[in-house]
Amino acid sequence: MKRNLYIGIDGGATKTKVRIEDADGCLLTEAQSGPGTIRTNVSKAWYAIIDGIQTALHKIDLDLYDQTHHYHVGLGLAGTEVAESCEEFLSQAHPFASIALKSDAYTACLGAHQGKEGGIIIIGTGTIGLKIEKGVVTTVGGWGFPHDDEGSGAWLGMEAIRLTLESIDHRREPSDFSKAIFRHFKKDLDHMVTWSNQALPTHFAELAPIVVEYVKRKNPDAIHLVERAGVAIARTYDALVKQSTLPKLPVSLLGGLSHSIEPWLPKRIRTRCKPPQGDATQGAILMIKKSEGFIV
Repeated sequence: MKRNLYIGIDGGATKTKVRIEDADGCLLTEAQSGPGTIRTNVSKAWYAIIDGIQTALHKIDLDLYDQTHHYHVGLGLAGTEVAESCEEFLSQAHPFASIALKSDAYTACLGAHQGKEGGIIIIGTGTIGLKIEKGVVTTVGGWGFPHDDEGSGAWLGMEAIRLTLESIDHRREPSDFSKAIFRHFKKDLDHMVTWSNQALPTHFAELAPIVVEYVKRKNPDAIHLVERAGVAIARTYDALVKQSTLPKLPVSLLGGLSHSIEPWLPKRIRTRCKPPQGDATQGAILMIKKSEGFIV
């Protein structure tokens, strides 16, 4: 009799995380691979997912194509708001016994609240708010960059470029922060402008650590950017709460920049945010188990 194993996938713009559990919910292995977003390239996303799963399985001397296991996979992927990408992704042949696909924000929310009602705000390369309440999913933001994602890593990077260009042509006074951004491009204005016109959100987000570093150095320009990010995230929080029927909607802040932006949120929000109980890979496993009737 084949053994059931459950795979949780968290596929984002920069990396894909893999978690594999047995039927009792015991962690067997984990791994990471390349970007798993389906927004721009479905084939590359599938490659990253399979590569990550194989890497994880090989750690415990298993293989995705063996005949001794049923592999059930829950996928939380960035880019699911693009219907055509979802259709293309799900139309591909795969080796899994069952499959369930939702957004990475959805599975992150499931994991953060262990399948119970609640909300999340992800602050990473992009940003999105999402809540699950009485089985109904409500999202705020997350429409993509540059037309949305205010307060995200990509947005911080873009605003840092804008501020630096304004200092170069004397629309504002240069600061240690703007000089640091310019040094990142080896003080080559043509290179910086060309890069900015071609850069993807992940590229802009690579500048966010410079913003965070100069906030620590108390640079006014950098602080102004994270203050603006805090205002944007607060608007996302308020929009989630406004649409909730719960007396106190539990909300968790997630993503690589959440700890850097949280201090710049209003106190009323900071005191109500709750630490996540789990991550998006755990939420993806909860999702596939529920969709297959293994849990209620």
